[in-house]
Amino acid sequence: MQGRMRYLPALDGIRALAVLAVLFYHDGRTWAIGGFLGVDAFFVLSGFLITGLLLAEWKGNGGIGLRSFWARRGRRLLPALLLVVGAVAIYAALAAGADELRRIRADGLATLGYVANWRFIVSGQSYFEQFNVPSPLHHMWSLAIEEQFYLVWPMVVYAMLRAGKGKILPLAVVASGLGLGSIALMLALYDPSRDPSRVYFGTDTRASSLIIGALLAMLIHVHPIPTKKLVRYSLHIAGAVAFVVLVWFWATTPDKATWIYGGGFVLCAILVATIIADVSQTSPGPLGTALSWPPLRWIGAISYGLYLWHWPIYIYLSGDRTGLSPNRLFAVRVLITFVVATISYYLIEKPIRHGAWRGWPIRLATPLAVFVVAGGLLWSTAGAPAPPVEISARDIALPPTTVAGETSDQEPMRVMLVGDSLANSLAPGLEQDALDQGFLLWNASVPGCGFGTETGERKVGDQWAAADARCTPLSLNRWKAQVDQWNPDIVILFGAQQAYDRRIDGVEVPYDSAAGKTRSYADLKKAVDIFSSRGAQVVLLTSLYSHLVWPISIDLNRSGFNDRWIDQWTKTELAVAATNPSRVRVIDINAFLNPDGTYTETIDGVASRTDGIHLTTQAADIASRWLTPQILAIPRQSITQSK
Repeated sequence: MQGRMRYLPALDGIRALAVLAVLFYHDGRTWAIGGFLGVDAFFVLSGFLITGLLLAEWKGNGGIGLRSFWARRGRRLLPALLLVVGAVAIYAALAAGADELRRIRADGLATLGYVANWRFIVSGQSYFEQFNVPSPLHHMWSLAIEEQFYLVWPMVVYAMLRAGKGKILPLAVVASGLGLGSIALMLALYDPSRDPSRVYFGTDTRASSLIIGALLAMLIHVHPIPTKKLVRYSLHIAGAVAFVVLVWFWATTPDKATWIYGGGFVLCAILVATIIADVSQTSPGPLGTALSWPPLRWIGAISYGLYLWHWPIYIYLSGDRTGLSPNRLFAVRVLITFVVATISYYLIEKPIRHGAWRGWPIRLATPLAVFVVAGGLLWSTAGAPAPPVEISARDIALPPTTVAGETSDQEPMRVMLVGDSLANSLAPGLEQDALDQGFLLWNASVPGCGFGTETGERKVGDQWAAADARCTPLSLNRWKAQVDQWNPDIVILFGAQQAYDRRIDGVEVPYDSAAGKTRSYADLKKAVDIFSSRGAQVVLLTSLYSHLVWPISIDLNRSGFNDRWIDQWTKTELAVAATNPSRVRVIDINAFLNPDGTYTETIDGVASRTDGIHLTTQAADIASRWLTPQILAIPRQSITQSK
């Protein structure tokens, strides 16, 4: 390294595979469930390249120009980032729902400040359990970590080289200490029974991958890779083995696998470093040659834009909005991502990076562009609702909003919809039917919450999750008071929150055990008794077979989305209905939406689920047109008599 680093084409190949892994993972491809580890490859590459550049500059010039380094980083990273945030602001103005605006505003400002990861930590956002529409900027956490590294690490390198009079050892000692500290912090903070988002997002807990790349750069700087055949061949073998193992991890490792947080991230970083060491040789070898394949190099060159653009495009091009099947939707998403990233690279990123604008124009344009994008973001999210104090306005004594159609001499039927996000995804269709058919509808569903009878912790995949604080107000007494106040004619119960393993007072109660079945029956019976206490007819909708895709990541074998457990829950509903057939009935919406007895991704030629669970708007309309006549067919006399 004499003043500048030698270009290594195989590194672009590594970038290409890493970004493709992320693109596949974020689309929920089952053969890339570990694609999230591609981000760690970027971390190692960043640590390696930035440290190598700094060491080369020190060796060539006897110092490090920090301001010029940061200016180069700004020219490399900021233009495309501003474009993406600007595009998200346009999305917020034209297409985002009201519940998205507040998140987009805060996430966008945090992205511009390169602190998105800490914003997600402080606000308690999960990377893994997102049952609402995710933020189109949720992927910016990794760029925030890298930018924080770019800001701090050059100062550390400069200080240590100056203190050590150009020797690498003091810097290596400090780097090793920081890396070990990061590893220790992840081990200390990780709790396998809790959501791991804190350690996943944290700069402090993820810095080890960056440091491993930096240490490799120091090693090669001090001891260039020998040209002896034995060493070269050994590295070729080690690199090939590391590559195979890494790709296997990318294909098979769930994002909540305990071993990943117990040293797995470090192992993956070491594997990437081994590959880099192999392809950094003057004679690249088989792996280096393969990774230098021109198409891979091209993908690697535009990988920054691919990463930036893919997630907002994925969010906008949802199954709900497009009506496409998952495979077709994946193809469209990837194609558009490549087109947009290519345009961004050749028209914006590359010209600015290579000096299209220099001197005072770029110094003036940069803060102006940041100001304009931030202002546009604030303007486009001006209608964001205030943060909720409680779960929602539904907790007041009477329903805050009802939907009704044309009135008649007879008092309109009152229909109350209760359940979780599954029920909430059905609500738009029922609301339209209420307008068309002339009945009152109160959508009392609350995403993430059940019917108010669940107790203790529930097991989500392999982790225990405490009762959601948002659901606390939905106590049985509260439901009873609301039923007394509104006096519904029909209550529809729809959801899957009951079908989970539970831990009550420290005792585990598996859902599929005898105790679990007894508990779920008692819970549902209690809910039915409350919702029918004023004489309402209770309609139990069967839960739906599901096929989880990103951003929802749950072990199907131990959750309410397991087909066997859905069938068990249906049996529970039928058993409860049998105790009071004049007042409780089961409607098998699962059989309607999944007529083949397994998960079906389309209904009447349109996509049925947004994420493998929740109904698309089109499917909600279709399901409601099928369901509403059955609801309205409940004899009016039976309702009034029961009251």
